[in-house]
Amino acid sequence: MSVWKEEARFYGRIIMVAALVVAVIFAWHYFAKQDTVRQVSQENAATVAGQKKAAESAGLKLGDKQASEAAKMIEKAASGPPDEVIPSTGGTVKAELDKIAAKSGGYLLVTDPAAPQKAPKVDALSPDKPLNLNVYGIKPYPKRLLEVTLYPQAADVALLRRVTVFKRTGYLGPAVSYDADRRSKLRIGVRLSVPLD
Repeated sequence: MSVWKEEARFYGRIIMVAALVVAVIFAWHYFAKQDTVRQVSQENAATVAGQKKAAESAGLKLGDKQASEAAKMIEKAASGPPDEVIPSTGGTVKAELDKIAAKSGGYLLVTDPAAPQKAPKVDALSPDKPLNLNVYGIKPYPKRLLEVTLYPQAADVALLRRVTVFKRTGYLGPAVSYDADRRSKLRIGVRLSVPLD
């Protein structure tokens, strides 16, 4: 009986430490919000280095492949018509950008098509001047995820691949679960993970 109590205390401590670490991470992400609006030159936005630098300054990290995909997307988008046109002036543009950034789930790149080699200075624009700026929403998703969950005497592992589900980016893949307390200790299944916002 005493061995069982010692083991329960040990696992209880591990669970408490893990819960504390998770709470600290969530609190840090909640209170340390980054400014996700980046003002860059059009030329810089279409490069891998420019994408990585913009993502890092917005508090995100992009891999080489993700940065390359984002740079190609901006290069392609710049040569075609915009998805949406939002009328704005120098006085209202900051509020409009913050509203778009809050919905994006990633970060925004703001460029000036009239001066593709320069980053626009949104704060320095005259309040009544009508604007023509390009705004690109970059929502980085890695191609694969590895999920590992540990419980007392149990574990769960899943290897997920990026898919599109109901017009949303999600992850799908095989999952393996081991539980020492079950009669059939090993279970194999499929996991689907879809973000709701």
